[in-house]
Amino acid sequence: MSESRRPVDERIRSRRRAVARQNARLRRRVTLSVLAVLALAAAAVAVARSPLFDVTAVRVLGVSGAKARKVRAAADLTTGQSLLSVDLETVAGRIERLGWVAEVSLERLPPATLRINVRERRPAVVLLARGAPWLVDEQGVVLARGRDPGLAIVEAPQASPEPPLGRGVGDPAVANALAVRRRLPAALAADVRRYHAPDVPGLRLLHDSGVWVRFGSAERVALKARVLDAMLAQIRSHARSNGIDPRDGLTAVAEVDVRAPDNPVIVPR
Repeated sequence: MSESRRPVDERIRSRRRAVARQNARLRRRVTLSVLAVLALAAAAVAVARSPLFDVTAVRVLGVSGAKARKVRAAADLTTGQSLLSVDLETVAGRIERLGWVAEVSLERLPPATLRINVRERRPAVVLLARGAPWLVDEQGVVLARGRDPGLAIVEAPQASPEPPLGRGVGDPAVANALAVRRRLPAALAADVRRYHAPDVPGLRLLHDSGVWVRFGSAERVALKARVLDAMLAQIRSHARSNGIDPRDGLTAVAEVDVRAPDNPVIVPR
């Protein structure tokens, strides 16, 4: 073999040895990575099964007493269940089936506490369903039978006299009245004491001044509210200009019709 051939062979052998060493190092890294992942997985399983993480406390915030006990019962957690294995979405769904619960969220507090945050529904109006009084929230969910003198009244002569507790009132006239109430400006909503809802187009509002307002459907509510305010202000101003107490001026008005806000109507007594 020539002298020039030997250096070439030596370089090839050296390169092959370097590649072999590199492949060996790569295999070692892959093997160590796999072992590390397996070790972490085994540790995670061990931790999840450890009695250290068994749920020992369920803390309920937002409600207390009997309602807190009902929340714990609805959560239906198994004794000795690992905190890490609790399906928060499933538990929240069970609690939300309680009709008076508006919103719920859950938090894990390691090592062994589950915190349940509850926002309950609050009565917004008294629904008179064929004379029977029911406390209803702003979305129309029936909370209890009874009255609250501090709440506005929604009178619905066509609604079922026994709406199901924990469920929404199905009557379209009631739904329309509540939608109007939610969309009214706060100042005007505070002045409305009663909603008469025989049907959707027939909705009337009793203003604090004693004037009935034909309001109709929950469409163009902001415009209807502005028109109503302007008309009441006009009536008061007209009374003052004639030396009449503004309150007496309003008593001369039977109704204000804003169902067509571009063409409102004042109906005298």
